[in-house]
Amino acid sequence: TWPSGDAWEARIAAFDADTGDMVWKFDLPTWNHYEARGSYCGDIFLPDCFGSPTTNVDGNVYVIHWSGVAYCLEGLTGKVLGETDVGGSSQSAPVMVPGTLFLPQCYNVPAYRDEKLELQWLEEARANDDPRADPRLWVRRPQVLTDDDKEAFEMMFHQHPDCTKFSENKCEVIRPPRPLYSKKTWEARCARMIAKAKGLPPPEEEKPAAKAVAKPEAKPAAKSAAKQAEGEGQLWVVVGGGKSGGITVRKGEGLKTDELGRLATGAKVKQIALKGERLHYKLVEGEGPDSGWVGLTFKGTDLLKRA
Repeated sequence: TWPSGDAWEARIAAFDADTGDMVWKFDLPTWNHYEARGSYCGDIFLPDCFGSPTTNVDGNVYVIHWSGVAYCLEGLTGKVLGETDVGGSSQSAPVMVPGTLFLPQCYNVPAYRDEKLELQWLEEARANDDPRADPRLWVRRPQVLTDDDKEAFEMMFHQHPDCTKFSENKCEVIRPPRPLYSKKTWEARCARMIAKAKGLPPPEEEKPAAKAVAKPEAKPAAKSAAKQAEGEGQLWVVVGGGKSGGITVRKGEGLKTDELGRLATGAKVKQIALKGERLHYKLVEGEGPDSGWVGLTFKGTDLLKRA
């Protein structure tokens, strides 16, 4: 089988391996959009109309269209045997393991499992001394993520606070990104990462227009806590972190320095130094490290306010 067609027209075609003759074709209606499912309106993105197809032992073909719908086609005829909406476009191939079908899309990987088929395979594999049936024989390597990976992963997955994972097989709504996650922002992040990888100084970034970075009209009174500072000795009260046991305290100004613990909500601190959105403090009252560095805001929400 071969996925073909331009960005708006989609086709899966099957050819005879010996003669090259087309055996059947599967067409879908024209996709009347400039962006693939899962991207946001106006983000012109025209990938291949289908991800790579995968076949199982019965010859059935599994493939995902950029509308976010996955299809199962009969290998001999191209007849649709089944379809499901995975919620996002995909340029990947479906993956099959005994009893489970993975249908990767742009935000996550839904899995469809049949425990009966899985148990059947395990019984047959164990009867034949197949080592794949016993996970204790597999080589294990721990996967550890560090702060250095954070920006790369966020950019790779277009991750933002409005993204949610799938709950079982139910598709949760993924709203369009906010201005923070615009195309211009991603290009700037990419340029910084390339410069860092090559050991070059960070590129000079064009300052965005005031309109592009303006706060939403719904919160005209919200101001950066950093602009309210009055210098050394200023008292601050922790107002954020109520659901997570307080706000994170780090040893140094940078976000990659050691974490010292959490500063409890309601704690009062004295300002030692202020650099941008980072506050160096000394604890006055409340629970938490005696001193350290904290952020004044997180995603537009104040973590500390002047006492």
